[in-house]
Amino acid sequence: LKEAMADAKVRAEAIVEATGGKVGAVMSVRSGPFQVTSPDSVDTSSGGFYDTQTIDKTITSTVSVVFKVD
Repeated sequence: LKEAMADAKVRAEAIVEATGGKVGAVMSVRSGPFQVTSPDSVDTSSGGFYDTQTIDKTITSTVSVVFKVD
């Protein structure tokens, strides 16, 4: 999630740069369901997915961040 937050800020800065503004404080953060799957799996579920068949796991989630624009 830490990497996702950093990526969200980089993307927001790229968008806001075109308007001459600056990315300000985080106003809200939402996280989607976690998908716990075997590596290279394409399994997903709207409520999350948890693979119990393998030891190696890949964990993914979607993070939505709203920033204040100064």
